[in-house]
Order: sequence, then structure tokens, then C-alpha cells
Amino acid sequence: MDSRSYNTIAPSERTLELEKLLSLAEELHDKCESGNRFIERYRLIQLTIIMSSVLFAAYGIIQGYLLQSSTRRDFLLLIEAFALVYIVMFEFLIRRTKYRVAPDLLALSELVELIRETESVIAETEKWSTLERAQFRIRLSRFGIGSQAKTIITSPIRTGSLKKPKRKMPNRPTFPSSK
Repeated sequence: MDSRSYNTIAPSERTLELEKLLSLAEELHDKCESGNRFIERYRLIQLTIIMSSVLFAAYGIIQGYLLQSSTRRDFLLLIEAFALVYIVMFEFLIRRTKYRVAPDLLALSELVELIRETESVIAETEKWSTLERAQFRIRLSRFGIGSQAKTIITSPIRTGSLKKPKRKMPNRPTFPSSK
């Protein structure tokens, strides 16, 4: 936007600006959804590895592999160690993906709030029909975001503040000193 006042911009330009903001919000939403799909996929793989390693260990115990030979026991422990490494690796990938998605989710939340605030003013100024308003609100309702973005950004894992907040000590009455 240039240095001109917002009120001097032609009505069609306001609508175009709002449309650009909505398109940007849709792009951010798609980016966030893509990150969430990666997280779900990583979590599913992680749970599959956990279940497989538990079943493999149970099978080994039931068949008596742990009791028969040290080679079989070492093989079972090696497989369980690899499973643990993969579980930790996928947890790292999940956290990294959450950290990458969180700023976009916060930006999306702020952008949607801005669009919701300006939509009614522009709709009245532009004299949108009921159908145009409904169409715009349907596009806007697609995002379905609320406080979830701010929760992710301000979570202890994201901010790094895992310590409990210091409690304030209540004011204790002071007694006159006896000298």
C-alpha cells in the first residue's frame, strides 16, 4: 500500500487487497496442513515401530529365546536398540516439524483475525450483497483456527521455559521488634 490514506483508495482496490489477504491466508493454511500431515505420518510410523518392537520382544520371551542362547538374546537386544533409535529419531522429526509449522500457524491466526475485523467494514463500504458476504464468510470459515495457534507458540516446549514459574510469597505480617 502506498502513502495515500486508506479512505482514498477506490472501493475495488479494497476488495482486491482483502482478496489478496485471503489468498495469503489460504496459502499459509495449506502450508500448515502439510506440516500437520507430516506430523501425523511420523507419529504413525513411530507407533508402528513401538508396537512391532513390543510384539517382537514378547514373541522372543514366549519362545524362550532369551533363555536359550546369548546370540539370540544379543540379536533381540540389538533389534530393540535399533527400534529405540528410530523412535527417538521420529520424535525429533515431529518436534522439528512442529517448530517449523508454529510460526506459520501464528501468522495465519493473526491474518484471519485481521480479515475478520476488516471484512464487515469493507462489505458495508462496497455494498456487498448477501450472497457475496456468505461466499466470503464461507471461505473464511475454512480456516477453523482459534486459540490453537497461540497455544502452540507459547507452549513450554516452544519457548524453552520448562521451569515452573516462581511463586510469589504472600505478604507476611511484620511484628515490631522487641529490643
